[in-house]
Parts: sequence; structure tokens; C-alpha cells
Amino acid sequence: MDTNPNIVMSGYYGFQNAGDDAVCYAIIEALHQEMPKCNITVLSNDPELTEHVYGVAATDRWKVTNIWRTLRKADLLVSGGGSLIQDVTSKNSCLYYLGVIFMAQLLRKPVVIYGQGLGPLALRRNRFLTKCAFNRAKAIYVRDEESHALLREIGVKAPVQVAPDPVLGIDNEVVDTEKGGVLLQELGYDGEKPLALMALRDWGGKDLVHEFAALGDYLCDQGYAVGLLAMHVDQDDAIAKAVDAHMRGNSFVIAGAYDTPTLFSIFDNASMVVGMRLHSLIIGAALDKQVMAISYDPKVDSFMKMIHNPHCVSLNKVSEVVLKETATSCFEETKPEVAHRVRTLKRLCHTPASNCHEILLYH
Repeated sequence: MDTNPNIVMSGYYGFQNAGDDAVCYAIIEALHQEMPKCNITVLSNDPELTEHVYGVAATDRWKVTNIWRTLRKADLLVSGGGSLIQDVTSKNSCLYYLGVIFMAQLLRKPVVIYGQGLGPLALRRNRFLTKCAFNRAKAIYVRDEESHALLREIGVKAPVQVAPDPVLGIDNEVVDTEKGGVLLQELGYDGEKPLALMALRDWGGKDLVHEFAALGDYLCDQGYAVGLLAMHVDQDDAIAKAVDAHMRGNSFVIAGAYDTPTLFSIFDNASMVVGMRLHSLIIGAALDKQVMAISYDPKVDSFMKMIHNPHCVSLNKVSEVVLKETATSCFEETKPEVAHRVRTLKRLCHTPASNCHEILLYH
């Protein structure tokens, strides 16, 4: 193996989506821990920003000639992580990611499926193409059992392993808590009360501002200050501001386009995380915070089940009463098995990166 292997990463990168940016950061960190001299190039929507934030090379994900040239020089393609192979938000987006995989395979480059959550896959075309691409992958790591079951259902015969979302593997020791503390002070948080972060999103036209505001006020009544965090600024800013406007308690909005280390630092200043966004829950759990989920998608339920955390409310069951009861149980029940489970899972997060190293050694 070349001591400086060239690795290409394909995912939903460069869109200023905090969750996917955190995945990008976590995979880069894991690969560099395994192979300190590896050269990483990210296929990005904003190559200049990606290069600046992560200190790696990046190329325009929309220029096929760029992708082809980059893959020709590559020793390995990492596809993932995140919810790339699904056709519920777009019937065609998964074709992009499968297309990159097929290009790498055409060039005889090994492909590792890394930390992906699969499905839903409703279209027969997409199921067939996924089966073809994944059966030729060198290694497949999915983030939950449901994704594993889907791959078996559509005919993937290659070995599939379940490994936690890469973000769960972040090293608590390297998070700069002070940086987030300064930023929160600038937003009006004085640090006198413990901080509860609420990472909400709009979903399906449901107007739950009143219920979310009531939960926020309940948290304030229990002695918390509430920070309404827009994980995906373009999509979550409006709901964060609306809930803040309806609250009577000590609340403020956090809606900047923060890089991943800054985001981790913000979370590290919190005591509790109430999240709809999956990666708000993963970051909270990774940093050993109390975590309560409001689930709009099976991937949220899967994660909470994986970490043995029962504090999860389905979106169709949201009411003031249910949210307050779940928050109360979250306060009152200390779950040492959750912390133990998270520690166990964190050790497994680097398995895909270690396998990437092995594949490069023997390819």
C-alpha cells in the first residue's frame, strides 16, 4: 500500500447541514487516526468551505469530469455516511450516490459503504441499482438493524455489518467547551442555569409551535435556560424563532452556520438535549448529556433503541402532556446502562476506518 493513500469521500457534504457536516468531520478524524498520512478528497457542494473547515482537499460534486479525475487517482472510495440511499425526500438523489459508486467500481477502485442509514426505497429501479452497487462493495457498514434488514430484503448477499453512526465516536476530550461558552454568552446565556438545547424542525405541515413552546416553558420552570438550536439553518431557523417567540421563559435562538468543532462545543455546554434532528441526539449522547427525542422518522427511533434510551415521543403522539411526562421521566430516571451502552458503541465507531486501512493494505 502507498503510505499516503488517496481516499475520496462521497456524501451530502458542503450544504451547511450540521448533521451531515458532523458526519464528514467524524469520518475524516477516524480515517486520519488510522492512517495519519492519508490524503482525503471530499466531493462537496462548496469545495472552498469544506477545504477551509476540515483541512482536506475537496472538489465540486456536481462536475462529473472532476469526480472522474478524482476517482482515477483514488485508492479507495468511502460512500457515506448519512441517509444517502433513500427515495422518500427525492426519487433521484440516491441515483447520484449510486452513480459515484458505479464510477469507482468501473475504475476498479474498492468501495466502502460507511455509516449509512438505508431506506425507504420505494422504487423498484432504486432497489435494483442499490443491490448491484452494494454487492460489489468491499465492505458495508450500516448504522442500524433496519438498514441491514432492507439490504437483505432487496437481495444484497455481500456481508453487512452494523456499526454506530460515525458521529457517536467523537472524542469528548478534544472538544473545546470554552469556545461554545463564549458564543452562548454573546447570544445572552449567562451560564447561571443549566442549559437545555432544543433542536427542532418543521415536518409535514404540522403546527406544533404551541406544544414545543409549552415544553420549553416547562424546562424553564424546572430550572433550565433553553437554547433553540437550528441544526439546518435554512430549514430550522423559522421553527426555532417561532417557538422562542411563544415562550414566556428564559430562551434564546442559536441559528448560526457553525463549523462542526464549534457545534460540538455548543453542545458540550448543555446539560440536556431535546432533539428531532437525529444528529442533535447523537452529539448529545456522545457528549454524555441527558437526551430526549421527538421522532419524525424511524432512524430516530432506531438510534434511541440502539443506546437503550426510552425517552422518545413519536411525532403523531405529541401533546403538551406527553412531552412534559417524557421530560419528567428524563429528569428523574438516571440510566447508567445508557451511558455504558454509549461507551461500548463509541469503541465500535472506528471499526469501518480500521477496515478501510486493511483493505488498502491488501488491495
